[in-house]
Amino acid sequence: MAALFVPPSPTIPRETERPHHLRETINDEISGARTAIQSGHPVLIIDDCASASASALVTAASVVTNEAVNLISRISGGLIQVAISARRASQFMLHPQRSRHELPAGQPPSAYSKEDWLVSVEARLGVGSGISIADRRTTIRILGSEHPQPGDIARPGHIFPCRCHPGGVVARAAIPEAALDLVVGFGMPDAAVFSYLLGSDGEISSPAEAQSFATSQDIPSIKLSSLISWRLQHEPLVEQVACSELPTHLGNITKIHIFRSLVDNSEQVALVHGVIRPEEPTLVRVHIEDPLDDLIGLHSPHRSRGRLDAALHQIGGASSGVLVYLRPPLGRNALSERLSQPDSSAPPTSRPSTMMEFGVGARILRALGVEAVTILCRTPRSYDILELFGLRVVGYQELLS
Repeated sequence: MAALFVPPSPTIPRETERPHHLRETINDEISGARTAIQSGHPVLIIDDCASASASALVTAASVVTNEAVNLISRISGGLIQVAISARRASQFMLHPQRSRHELPAGQPPSAYSKEDWLVSVEARLGVGSGISIADRRTTIRILGSEHPQPGDIARPGHIFPCRCHPGGVVARAAIPEAALDLVVGFGMPDAAVFSYLLGSDGEISSPAEAQSFATSQDIPSIKLSSLISWRLQHEPLVEQVACSELPTHLGNITKIHIFRSLVDNSEQVALVHGVIRPEEPTLVRVHIEDPLDDLIGLHSPHRSRGRLDAALHQIGGASSGVLVYLRPPLGRNALSERLSQPDSSAPPTSRPSTMMEFGVGARILRALGVEAVTILCRTPRSYDILELFGLRVVGYQELLS
């Protein structure tokens, strides 16, 4: 059995410090956003989850004001977008743009496919040219109406609807999903006005520039990661659908539990050894699926199969342990692309660990009765984020892979 190790300070905060501070910060951000959205005022969303960070002003379509439309129009170069649910898109009978040349300009690189952007729209009645602030407000409010009627809108127009992923930010961490989650989460109809902030050079504003603008305009802000964390903490993400004995030559794992994701309907796996007692630390490893490497053990610098085998052996030697095997959705061509360069240093077919993985893994562990964890990992790093999901990190153990 490997010895316990603790990452050097300050990467591991004391239990009473950073997790509590994170929770307070997230609560403050959510509270400020709720007050603004429900009053028809804009909120700044800062995308701190993507490598190419972007920021956007957001407000509820159903109660948007002329002042909010004017502000959003000015900071975005005139481009105004509305995030809507798939259900609302169907109610309005909106179809995707037919060509990439019809997509709205000014989007962050590779933000969305043409299937997500819907044909542009205009209010059929009560507008003139459709360009004025009052006309745009009329169109936006129709998109956010309580009872959507396809006959109320004409196509094309000056407002660009965007169809969001049904799982919101916990399935796709992006500005449109964040905008819609904020509005729906605060009790408004499923349509959110949003527009990316542009800097003086016409490029997408940096987070610092966006925050400075929000402060000068007295606009509350919220980070995308905070919204994801909030949803993961307050919503059920998984349900157990099966449990069975599963003897194995690797570590004497005794039970397999199958959980279904309530976000994307995928099935996740937890292998449990021994008896879990909430008051005692449980040795835990969360492994992100890499189908090719896990199946045949590719000669790869990532060594996913080797780490999986090592984790099973070490968990099998503990008094109790859990291996959570997460299976994130793969891109349509992920396996074939990986096969085309099997000996390269390309990343595994699965995504890097994200807030989503942390949240789903934590929900599975809590469902199994785990409260205190000793984390099995290769390199020292902080996992204090798990405490936001009700898990207490009591130690670390080196993964001998």
